[in-house]
Amino acid sequence: MSRLENRYQNTFLQSVNTIVTNNPNGWYNIGDISQANFCIVYSVAIDNVNNLVYVGGDFSRAGDVSARNLAVYNASSGSWSEVGGGTDYAVTRLAVDLSQNIYLAGDFEKVGPNNTPINNFAKYYPRTNTWQDMSANGTVTGKPLGIAVDLSNNVYIVGNTFTGRMQKFLYATNSYVTPQPFGVFNSQVQSVDVDLSNNVYIGGGFDTINGINYGRVAKWNVVNDVSGLWAPPLGSNPGIGGGNIVSTVVDLSNNVYFGGNFIDISLNNQKNNFIAKWIPTANNWSAPLGSIGLNDQVRAIAVDSSNNIYVVGLFTQAEGILVNYLARYNSVSGWSDVSSGLFTGSDAYIVDVDNNRNVYVGGYFERVGPSGSINADYIAKWYPNNFNTFNNQSIYTFFNKKFFEYSPRIRL
Repeated sequence: MSRLENRYQNTFLQSVNTIVTNNPNGWYNIGDISQANFCIVYSVAIDNVNNLVYVGGDFSRAGDVSARNLAVYNASSGSWSEVGGGTDYAVTRLAVDLSQNIYLAGDFEKVGPNNTPINNFAKYYPRTNTWQDMSANGTVTGKPLGIAVDLSNNVYIVGNTFTGRMQKFLYATNSYVTPQPFGVFNSQVQSVDVDLSNNVYIGGGFDTINGINYGRVAKWNVVNDVSGLWAPPLGSNPGIGGGNIVSTVVDLSNNVYFGGNFIDISLNNQKNNFIAKWIPTANNWSAPLGSIGLNDQVRAIAVDSSNNIYVVGLFTQAEGILVNYLARYNSVSGWSDVSSGLFTGSDAYIVDVDNNRNVYVGGYFERVGPSGSINADYIAKWYPNNFNTFNNQSIYTFFNKKFFEYSPRIRL
């Protein structure tokens, strides 16, 4: 190792030791989201290719920059930027496609620096700094409640006032599939995700699709880009008997987690509190996630690269453990807290995890960690393993020079 490399390594390790001292529980303030009056973060979406974290909500500043309801955090440099001039009203849903373009839904009516009229659903191209109206000349209207991108870069959109309650947007043709192939839902669809075979899972408040009882959850088997068919209802009862399913997430083993405000005893005749797991290989529901589970509703679920499940919502306990609105579930070790979660009285709306297993949480809160010891206004980042293990990308976050590319991991 040269003297130059040695000097930078020492500088890096000193910086890491300082961070460990200041944040022994893994929480980190990445820069406050703010606004003069009411302020909240509703959505987070991660561009893992460029190590960017997109944040949507109701705010006017992110870090030290002005940003109208939409901002991006560069995890390599630690800096914030506004995105395309932002929107006039709140952004409530975000998704990043395989080309690193951004889909956003919300209450907005105008986007960009010139306040271009676009209602509720838009696409932003970071490379060209341009916007696209996703209403297809007004034929698809309303606010989406869920957005998911498949492995072919097609986009599924679900909602209530959103036209048809479910639509598919084709990347190849830059247009919607017409006519809409999914049929008629008797109530809203609120969440959507795609498995590794490009099949689609949805959840919501609906009981029936095309007159068939599905019980608020369903699977769409893709045949090709423009067609498919609904799988048989999930389970023998079927589905989940009550409440709304507001979050649907597929893990890396193709298992599906549904979260919401339900307490259901119909899944294998066992009680499932606010979260349930469907196992496609068994064509059945799993046993409940713990004997007690969560004590209040789930708002969002995320999965990391090790298939750990992170959950946020109104709950304060998981399996009797105090977790304060944020909990982690592992299929072997069960439920655990995430460094004491958020401070008492907080309101968590969204959670997401990057490829380095760093966890981002957004909502209505100002402090996180034990006794609220870390100030973090509306957005916070949590590093796994209490800083004991760092991979290359985490190293670049603290020191943006690639002096350690030869070492896949550095253990302190």
